[in-house]
Amino acid sequence: MLGNIPHFVFVVRHLTKSVIFGTNKLFRFPKRIIKTDGEDDHLIFRPSIAEKRKRRMLRAPYLETNVKVETNTKHIAEQQLFKDPSGKISWRNLNVKSDTLIEKIRAMRSRQRRKIANTILLEGKNLIMEAVAAGIQLQHVLFCDLKVLENMPLPDEVDKVRISTHRMNTWSLLDSPPGIMAVAKKPTYEEISKSKNSNILPLTVICDGMKDPGNVGSLIRSLAAVGCRRILAVTGCCYFWEVKVLRSASGAHFYIPVYEDISWNRILDYLPHDFFLYLADSNVKNQKNEESLLTTRFQRDTEIVLVVGSERTGLSEQALRFSEQHAGKRLHIPMTNDKFCLNSAVAATLIAFEIRRQMS
Repeated sequence: MLGNIPHFVFVVRHLTKSVIFGTNKLFRFPKRIIKTDGEDDHLIFRPSIAEKRKRRMLRAPYLETNVKVETNTKHIAEQQLFKDPSGKISWRNLNVKSDTLIEKIRAMRSRQRRKIANTILLEGKNLIMEAVAAGIQLQHVLFCDLKVLENMPLPDEVDKVRISTHRMNTWSLLDSPPGIMAVAKKPTYEEISKSKNSNILPLTVICDGMKDPGNVGSLIRSLAAVGCRRILAVTGCCYFWEVKVLRSASGAHFYIPVYEDISWNRILDYLPHDFFLYLADSNVKNQKNEESLLTTRFQRDTEIVLVVGSERTGLSEQALRFSEQHAGKRLHIPMTNDKFCLNSAVAATLIAFEIRRQMS
């Protein structure tokens, strides 16, 4: 009984100090947890204010799939417009209390919401300029610094909104926000086909299991440069209109039709009746249907279909079954060192430009 008296006196003394001097020592947040013998101590860190805001934003109800985001543009005309000293650039400031644009941008952080709304998010000045040059309809342009809008021939009907740097960093889907983003309407296949030139290569590329945004963006940019007719993305690939894919492609989406989420059972609906099928596969040694890219002669008057898979998993079983049904041939790119394989985008680019060289 007497052994507990010092502990009781210690607690009473600290309670008295807390009441008299207004301190709250007993309820402070702990800085370190001291373990017993044989265990290591570890520090306790409080989350920052910015981290708390991000957590609250991710838990917000507007990111749920069953919530509808309505676009109301009546408030835009009521807000005050500002102009630069030259009078060429006009914009408005974001109204945090009543602007429905906040909910719209937050909802666009969800890939599913972007698909439903049929909109795309463009980040970066060069990408926005490519969209304007291709005739893509911009809805909103958000920026932090007014200097970003210099030498940008944006249409007058586009809603230009100035926001804070903190809000730009929060809304951006990139690791390093470029300071300007735009919300645009996703172009249709007819609009993209009109922007293509007349020198179209009779080549259709089927992407099978490509999930890396950087590889997909590089592939789209190379195929748009060579003049490919269309790209078919089989179910299981990444979203081709993702922000990172758009940045990697540098605006090539606006010049080549891309058909997504296609099953192998419906792949023939997007192909002509007669075509030659080739598979870009590195594992083709001692195969009967193997052909080297250096000796292959492509036909001019018939559509060429090229199937490209991921360098990690290769071609799927459905792709190989589709090749057997349509007499497909595997293309082999000879290399001096067989221990390494080419990137999927690089391999498809080499084959596409070889087809262009033979047909030119």
